[in-house]
Amino acid sequence: EKETVEKILRLAAASPSALNLQPWEVVVLAGKEKKRLSNVILKAYREKSVPCGPSAQKRMPPEYYRRQKEAYKSMMPFIEEAGMEFDSFINEGSCKFYGAPVAILLFLDDSHPDRRMICHGSFLAHLTLAAHSLGLGTCPIGIINPYGNEIKDFLNLPEEKKLTLGIALGYPDPASPVNKIRTGRDGLENIVKWVY
Repeated sequence: EKETVEKILRLAAASPSALNLQPWEVVVLAGKEKKRLSNVILKAYREKSVPCGPSAQKRMPPEYYRRQKEAYKSMMPFIEEAGMEFDSFINEGSCKFYGAPVAILLFLDDSHPDRRMICHGSFLAHLTLAAHSLGLGTCPIGIINPYGNEIKDFLNLPEEKKLTLGIALGYPDPASPVNKIRTGRDGLENIVKWVY
């Protein structure tokens, strides 16, 4: 419902930002327009095929590979139960916002340095928590970032707007096997270095 989305966005917009710049610009799509945008993104993905995971050319520390492998292992049974292939589910599913009825896009004006994306992280965290407190599900979607130009063309946005990420928003379907996916988290001993 529009009123629910507005409430979530008001709560997200109350999140802190550096110098109170509030450097987020938000576009909300639903219905036919969300479906049309999904088709644009899917077409761009199929033409450019930028993967969701890290680049093969970049070295990634082993703990990240371990976490990725564990996540894949926990996800696969549910993806297979849903009759999907992993790559199609992750990549094409992301391009279609996983079928959620609402897509939220965050943009940053290029007058801001890239470090202002930390403010977008704050906005995203607050939006996610607000949505979940109201019984909705969310999924941050970064794979669409390489297709920012196609998305801006679709939305008639100026060149100076940079796409940060998308967010799928909707009520979770408890009957869907993929909504049973739960990935683990490392303990503090693996992610925190204490310096006294």
